[in-house]
Amino acid sequence: MTASRTHTVRTRTLAALVGTLTLAAAGMLSGCASYANYPAIGTAKDDAAVNDPNVAPVPTLMRTALLHVVNRFPVEGDYVVNLPEGMTARRAQEFMMKLGDPRARLPQAESESLPVYHITRVWLRPGGTSEVEILRPVYGVGAPGDQAEFQPVTVRLRRTPLEPYKVDSVRVWPIGIAVPPPLFGWDGSAR
Repeated sequence: MTASRTHTVRTRTLAALVGTLTLAAAGMLSGCASYANYPAIGTAKDDAAVNDPNVAPVPTLMRTALLHVVNRFPVEGDYVVNLPEGMTARRAQEFMMKLGDPRARLPQAESESLPVYHITRVWLRPGGTSEVEILRPVYGVGAPGDQAEFQPVTVRLRRTPLEPYKVDSVRVWPIGIAVPPPLFGWDGSAR
């Protein structure tokens, strides 16, 4: 390889590295989380991760995992999405719009009798790996009447620098080992 060609290759490599570092820094400065836990591990002050479910890319992770679980384990008709406590009303509305499923509802008094998918845990780690835990409703097993039992489903997602988050694997846990959280709703005012 000639000296001028070696110089060109080194210059291009350095430019690509600077570009990548610039994009990473811009992501950190814009509020994007690369290390997040919801809920916090231990107390929030002891957890170095971002614990806010509103911070990107946490809503994207939740949406991708939820769509996978709803498609793999569907219910008949409309259903409720119980987003994590702490989601703002504006972010919840944005989440539902981007979800794009006309059957999905946020918790409200009139949706009380609908099946509920609970998003209970989100872990985001550097390197493009994340997990989202969703409790899916299961009917006709053990619960009296039309009550649902809940089955935890852990969805592992991965991304690359050039591709968005995609489902990598799914782990389905035994029915009834998790207690669903209370429904988290909004009073209609922007928070």
